[in-house]
Amino acid sequence: MSSSKFALFVDLENCGAKVDTLLSVLEKVKIRGDILLGKVYGYTDQYSDLKEVLLSNTFTVVPSLRYGISQKNNADILLVIDALEVAFTNPLIDSFCIVSGDSDYTPLVGRLKSMGKFVLGISRSAAASNIFINACNEFQFLENVGGRTRKPTGKKRPPPTRSPWTSRSSTRPFAASWRSRPTRTSSMPASSRASFCACGPISTKNPTAAPHFSSSWTS
Repeated sequence: MSSSKFALFVDLENCGAKVDTLLSVLEKVKIRGDILLGKVYGYTDQYSDLKEVLLSNTFTVVPSLRYGISQKNNADILLVIDALEVAFTNPLIDSFCIVSGDSDYTPLVGRLKSMGKFVLGISRSAAASNIFINACNEFQFLENVGGRTRKPTGKKRPPPTRSPWTSRSSTRPFAASWRSRPTRTSSMPASSRASFCACGPISTKNPTAAPHFSSSWTS
């Protein structure tokens, strides 16, 4: 079973091409057959990141020369002329892929179909015309073509750290060890024990009495 032989024509301005988008379009077309010819139209410096993809896939680049107040270009006309020329002069190509959603290409699609060519259209859903969609043998939205997405790394975020002073399990050993510490007054006789503070001894007989200051403290 012979595979289809495609000619691929890309309107960069209409599809807003990025590297991932163009790679996905190429992958979609290559599933259906071989790409014998590829051309991109409306190339400017803003698409410079596409250079490697265009060169590695042997695309012919048609630059965009804008003029006038409205900054119009002739990329649409050039695409139609080139597509018809290929259809008439290259019998090996039996399928055409037009990456655009502009309704201006509808007469081109009709002409190609009348010559027995299969026409695949690809475009952004926001820029696709219903007239152009219905005219193609098959149409794919760029959103459905699928861009390369990052796979989840599987790494989980570490749980928030808690202060050891707020954890019950961490404070229990501390409290237990504090209770088990011997006091300095435990070895003193019961009759002479007294509680101490920073300002001096407090009598155990009358705890509410004011502490007595010795001469060593007041000197």
